[in-house]
Amino acid sequence: MSQHDLRHRPDLRFNAILHRLSAFATLSVAELQFLRDLSRQTRQHDPRVELCQEGRVPVPRILLSGWACRQRMLGDGRRQIISFLLPGDPCSLLERPAVASHCAVVALTTVTVVEAKALETALTANSTVYPGLALAIRLQTIQDALLLQDQVVRLGRQTAYERMVHLLLELRSRLGIVQMVEGNMFPMPVTQEILADALGLSIVHVNRTLQQIRRDGMLEFRGGQVTILDLAMMEAVADWTPTSLGEQALRSGVG
Repeated sequence: MSQHDLRHRPDLRFNAILHRLSAFATLSVAELQFLRDLSRQTRQHDPRVELCQEGRVPVPRILLSGWACRQRMLGDGRRQIISFLLPGDPCSLLERPAVASHCAVVALTTVTVVEAKALETALTANSTVYPGLALAIRLQTIQDALLLQDQVVRLGRQTAYERMVHLLLELRSRLGIVQMVEGNMFPMPVTQEILADALGLSIVHVNRTLQQIRRDGMLEFRGGQVTILDLAMMEAVADWTPTSLGEQALRSGVG
């Protein structure tokens, strides 16, 4: 089977992995087939299910559909969402040495995941067998670190207004890679409570901030969808430095 056939056969479970990793490296026919075979062994989890418990050594996984997050719970029940996991994102893949996680990974929506131990084993044993996949996972790890730096700056220096706009731009950029941005719209299947926990704000503050952003004509937020109305203004407000891969996908008309 040709590379073209593997890229264009309809299989929604396969698409997220394909688009995410192909954004980082060119994958061979053998690597595409490996991912397709891997994506057939799926497991579905309901919202609020812990995919990885804090203090436990995590199982390497790839998220095929739905949204999850890395989070830390404080003793009094307060939660800080550290990062979002979107379709196609690897989780705890090639983390060596394998150590207990300092945060939990929790499903925010219904999610479909695939255990990626076979991929980790293949790449650990001999990365020259699947060089494209090895490179893609390494670069994904680097991007994860850059996104974490963005989160630190958001929480440490930006206003509530700037934080919200910056996070929405990040999500738009990342969803663009997996072709989940259509024109000016992208899915936002999370509650204001989740946004509050990601941005270090109260729910009331999140609600007021979103209302102000709407009044300023930058976006609409309804029915689990965000529609961008003034991208240039959002980028200026957030002091946005684009995530290159996501911006390349969006600016080339993907999605």
